[in-house]
Amino acid sequence: MIIDHLHNDYKQLQACSLVCKSWVPSSRYHLFARLSLESGQDFRKWSQRFLPSTTEPAVFVQTISVRSPASDLAGFMEHFRSFPRVRQLQISWVDFDVFRKKTNVCFCHFAATLRSLCLSWPVAAVPADFLQFMCVFPYLDDLSIEGLHIGAHEVVQCSPKDVYPRFGGSLSLEKCEDPGQIIGHLAAFHNGLSFRRMSLKDSKFTDPAYMGAVFPACATTLEKLTISNPSFSIRARLSSETLSLEHNIALQYLIIETSEEKVHWLKDLIASIKSLVLAEVTLRITPSFVDGGEDEQEDEDEGDEDDWEKVDHSLIALCKNRPALKIFVELGAGWDKGCAVYLVNGLLPGLAKKGVLHVVV
Repeated sequence: MIIDHLHNDYKQLQACSLVCKSWVPSSRYHLFARLSLESGQDFRKWSQRFLPSTTEPAVFVQTISVRSPASDLAGFMEHFRSFPRVRQLQISWVDFDVFRKKTNVCFCHFAATLRSLCLSWPVAAVPADFLQFMCVFPYLDDLSIEGLHIGAHEVVQCSPKDVYPRFGGSLSLEKCEDPGQIIGHLAAFHNGLSFRRMSLKDSKFTDPAYMGAVFPACATTLEKLTISNPSFSIRARLSSETLSLEHNIALQYLIIETSEEKVHWLKDLIASIKSLVLAEVTLRITPSFVDGGEDEQEDEDEGDEDDWEKVDHSLIALCKNRPALKIFVELGAGWDKGCAVYLVNGLLPGLAKKGVLHVVV
């Protein structure tokens, strides 16, 4: 139907809803698919405009986004029960204590429908509270966390439960400190982790004790892994070889984003996949002058020509017994076509000579 093709065009959808009565439900399905709440006043406006009824727009809401640093959200969160079909919940910049105290009241209404949870908390959270919040949603597949730090060296014992989040979709960790620690706490669930896709973006590794827990938790299920611009403290740098993928037997697609100077960790990671049957490896390389990362005195993670040589040799070894393996190099913003020649001939000469390298500018 033409209304489905207009799902991102709100003006046209509004016009469609006025054509005839039979077009109203289809138009509302897209018009009210997403609800953003910046404050308690936003919800009060919603409640005043749309009175509760069997045909109210709340039944069409599939995504709720809550963003507010204030506690005035607590007053209306209990009204979330009026949204029966929410599949995605996004929470950012919210006082976690407010949500923790009202978890059962506010979010249990989403337990049967919620499939995706996005959290953005630039503050520390208590692991026990963090895991308890996950347990509210037994059918949760996708989890996205940004800027969360759950405190170091805290051990969490999960109490026996009949139902845990199934986590069969994707896990995204962005700007998180020691992602291995977060994954380790999630793995405390008795049913384990079954994520098929994992993304680590701008994460910082500071403690070697947690580095070895990053990938083994999803060893038999992980099919696609994306690692973007990680940073390492000196302590973690010395143990970067613990970032190993040798046990991830289901891995098919590996995507790595880094600058041409920060590759010391890359050679160890590439070396660990020599026993895996990969279908595709993608390197996204950005120039160091547009890397955008903040240089810290403790982060001495610049590589050298020897590191790139080891990466080149490891990728060549991968190709020997994998004729179908595709290796892509994508040049990010800041490069021009002339840089492609430098990249191919300078950084990865062995792959370039074999003709198995696909360069995308």
